[in-house]
Amino acid sequence: MKTATLTRNPPAPDGTFGLVVSDTGFKAVTCENTARKIPAGTYEAALRYSPKHAALDFGYGRGMVYGLKDVPGRTDIELHPANLASQLEGCIAPGAAVAYFPAPDKKLVQGVTSSRDAVRALMAEMRGQPFQLIIKEPV
Repeated sequence: MKTATLTRNPPAPDGTFGLVVSDTGFKAVTCENTARKIPAGTYEAALRYSPKHAALDFGYGRGMVYGLKDVPGRTDIELHPANLASQLEGCIAPGAAVAYFPAPDKKLVQGVTSSRDAVRALMAEMRGQPFQLIIKEPV
């Protein structure tokens, strides 16, 4: 089973960002809602159907995304596209880079770019097979 390690940075004002790296060299930045991030630990990620993402197809059928199994006190935790932490309810959004986006109040907020492309690349890298995700807090 392949392994990927997500190393979080300290929380920022607009979310918690990190870097996920697989044992085969895949890399992506990540974004999480700081108030709702899942506990650090080791989780199995496996493809599953997500009704919220039914319109999207990342190469394994419409609505298929990686979901994390056995997250303490949580259900429906997924790796799915999003640009801002405020769009996440405990899930993790992979992206290409951390950047600033205009918010409705005209302030700039941090988020991740090219999230759909990063999810597509993650799905291709893992070939739709389950993998182990290790989540680490900053040292």
